[in-house]
Amino acid sequence: MMAEEKRGVKTVLVTGASDGIGAAVCRTLLESGHNVVMIARRREKMQALAERFGEDRAHIYSADLSELDAASGMFQEILRDVPQLDTAIHNAGSAVFGPLEEIRPIDWRYVLDLNLNAAYAMAHALIPQFRELGRGHFLFMNSVASDDIFPGGILYGTSKSALRAFADHLREDLRKDRIAVTSIFPAATATPWWDSSGQDTSTMIQTDDLARQILCILEQPLNAVIEEVKVRRVEGNF
Repeated sequence: MMAEEKRGVKTVLVTGASDGIGAAVCRTLLESGHNVVMIARRREKMQALAERFGEDRAHIYSADLSELDAASGMFQEILRDVPQLDTAIHNAGSAVFGPLEEIRPIDWRYVLDLNLNAAYAMAHALIPQFRELGRGHFLFMNSVASDDIFPGGILYGTSKSALRAFADHLREDLRKDRIAVTSIFPAATATPWWDSSGQDTSTMIQTDDLARQILCILEQPLNAVIEEVKVRRVEGNF
């Protein structure tokens, strides 16, 4: 039974699927034979994968997950459309950097809503189906910023620290239901976030490399779940 679970085709929900890590994860999963439910605001950026692999394998949903009511409604719609989800990856996220006095209330709310509250909406919607199936897997894309303190990181770091606590508590609550919870903590990764930063992204973790690590985690049998992974370059965060 466990070997069958490891080899079997999975249907994986991925938020933040249009760019960066999310797009790389979706592509890697599809190329490995799995099915993907992609969620992002920009539908056109997901369309190429749907055209390449077929809409029966690459399902597209457009939503702004920072709007909690809209996010909850979207997840319910997905549950009606997709008969069985095996795994859900919360990858959607945003960041605003700077000292607290320079952070606007609207930015504070947006980052917390997308990085943390959208994770709540996803888990809240999917737990009943996972319980009914008797298995499931949540994976939360976090960051080394969840416990690495740096100047200007108060908003981003707070959101990621809270996401880490959320995942830790959720894991303990769901153990009895055989629902796994994994947190990934990557250091600086070459995504469009860095386009205007002046940083050399060629020296950072590459999204395809991170996606392959996530694939390995998801293909493990549930009796050997990898609960936390920290990914850095050998040289450090950058």
